[in-house]
Amino acid sequence: MEALSVLIAIGLIHCSLFFFDTIFKSCSHYPYFYFLKNTGIEIQILRIKWFTTAFNRKIIKWGMDRSKFWTAWFNAGVIVSIILLPIATIAILRMTFNIWINGPSLENTNSEPLLEPMLPGIDVPFNEIGCYIITLATCSIMHELGHALAAAREDVQLFGVGILIAFTIPIAYVHISSEQLSSLPLKNQLRITCGGIWHNIVLAIVAATILMLSTWLWAPLYVVGNGIYVKTILPNSPVLRPTGLSEQDLIYEINDCPVKHTEDWYNCILNTVNQPAVGYCVKQSFIQEYDESVPSKQKTNGVINCCTSDSESSGSLCFEYIEGPQAAPLHLPPHSCLPARTMINQSLNFCHASHECVFHDTHCLRPSFDNITKIVQIKRREGKDVLFLGHPADIYRTVDVSDWIPKYSFLSPRLPETLTLLCKYITIFSAGLADGVKEDEAKPFYTALTRAAKQQRDKIAVIFCEGVDPNATHSNPSTGPGNCAASLAEKAPAGPEINSPLSRHKASICHETWAFDTLATHATPARHLPFVPFDIDFSDSATTYAIERDLVNKRK
Repeated sequence: MEALSVLIAIGLIHCSLFFFDTIFKSCSHYPYFYFLKNTGIEIQILRIKWFTTAFNRKIIKWGMDRSKFWTAWFNAGVIVSIILLPIATIAILRMTFNIWINGPSLENTNSEPLLEPMLPGIDVPFNEIGCYIITLATCSIMHELGHALAAAREDVQLFGVGILIAFTIPIAYVHISSEQLSSLPLKNQLRITCGGIWHNIVLAIVAATILMLSTWLWAPLYVVGNGIYVKTILPNSPVLRPTGLSEQDLIYEINDCPVKHTEDWYNCILNTVNQPAVGYCVKQSFIQEYDESVPSKQKTNGVINCCTSDSESSGSLCFEYIEGPQAAPLHLPPHSCLPARTMINQSLNFCHASHECVFHDTHCLRPSFDNITKIVQIKRREGKDVLFLGHPADIYRTVDVSDWIPKYSFLSPRLPETLTLLCKYITIFSAGLADGVKEDEAKPFYTALTRAAKQQRDKIAVIFCEGVDPNATHSNPSTGPGNCAASLAEKAPAGPEINSPLSRHKASICHETWAFDTLATHATPARHLPFVPFDIDFSDSATTYAIERDLVNKRK
C-alpha cells in the first residue's frame, strides 16, 4: 500500500503540472512561455523534458583536448563492441528462446539467465527505488556522455543535452547533427555509435570491481563475516522486549547453527523449522533438583503438559526424553517440569539422540511441543541469550539484520549497504545499456536484483509453510508444506478474524500456551495466537492475520 501511495502521489504531481501547463498555454501566459524558453523545460502528460546548451562548450573542450587519448579510447570501444556484439546477440536470443519455451513465470528455477523487467514494487523492492532512479540516471548520463564526447572529437555539431523523466524513470539524451554524422567515414561513425556502449561497459566493470573489493575498502570501519548486526526491529516484533533482542545486537549463533552472514541467518532459522525440536543434555542431578512435574495431561492437540499454571508463569516447561517417555530411566519420571532458561543455560550441549550426551549421568531432554512450536536460542556477543518460544518465521519477518558490523558506535551499516546495492544496480543496468556483456559474466547479475523481492517473499513463505504439520487436521485435506500458500489463498478471511487452515491449526495448538518471563510477576494467556515468544510478551492476533494476508496477496 505504501508503494501504491507513492506512485499515486507521483502521478498526481504529473497530472497537476500538465493541467497548469495546459491552462497557461491556452491563456497565452507570456511570462510562462518566457520561463519555459529560458529553462528548456517541456511538460507533457506523465513526462517532463529538460534540454540545455549550457554544457556544450565544456563537452566540446573535453572532446578536443588530448585528442590522441580520446582517439585510442574510442577505438578500443569500437573493438570491444564489435567483439561483444555477436556474443550479446546470441545470449539475448537464447534467453528469449528459453522464455518462449518455459514461459515468463518468475517461479522458473532454471539456472539460465532470464530477461525480466525491473519494476520497483513488483520485482524490485520498492524501498530501493532511490538506488533504482540514481542508477538509471547515472548509467544513462554516462551512455550519452560517451556519444557526446565522441561526436565532439569527430567535429560533429552538438546541439545540446537533456534529461527526460518518464513518470519516475530518468532518461538522458544528446542531440547531434545527423547529417554530419552520416557524412563521416564508417570508422568515425563507429566511434560515435559505440561511444555510449563503451562507456557503459567501463562503468559496469568499475562498479563490479568496487563491489568485489567492498569488504576490503570498508575494512577500517566495518567487519564482515564475524556475525550479523541487528539494524531494526519492527514495533510489533515479539522479540522486542526487555529480555529479547535489541537494535545493534551482534548475533553469532542460533541454537547450534553458526551465523556469520545474513544468508546463514535465514538458513539457520529455516533449519529450526525443518528439523525436529532439539534436545538438551542435562545432568541427572539437575532434573532431580528442579523437577516440579505433576501427573501429565494430554491436551487436545496431543501435546503432553506436566506443569502447573504457577510453574509455567515462573518460566517452566514440560520436557520429555528425546526417544520418548518409554526411554526414561526407572528412577526418573517420563516427563519433567523444569525451569527452561536455567536448564538451557546449564545444559552441556544440544542433542538429537541420547548417545550424543557422552558424560556420565546425563540425559537428552526436549520440550514437549507440537511440530510447529520451537524454542530458538539466539546467542549474541553482549547480553544473555535470547530464548524465543513460537514459530521461528516471526523472527525472520520482524528483525532486519546486516552483514556490516560497525567498529564504532556512531557508524551505521546503511552506508556500505547502500553503496554496495548501488554498485550492484549500476553493474546490471550499465551492462544492460551496453548490451554487450558476456553471458557467463552476466549470469550472476541478470536475476540478482529482479528476484530480490521474490526471494524475500519466498523466504518468509517457505519458513511459514515448512512449519505446517502435514499430519495435522485441516479443513482442506491437501494442506501441507508443498501447498501452504495455496491453502492460505483459498481460505484467506475477509476480516481480521484468523480463519485460514494454517491460522486455525496454529491457534489450536497455542490455546493453552503461556508467555514465560523470569522477571514477570504474572502469566499472560496466549489468546489463541499462532506463535508465542519465550521470555517475551505476546503480539496481537490482528498482526498475525496481517502477516498471513500479506503472504497471500504477494503469492497472488
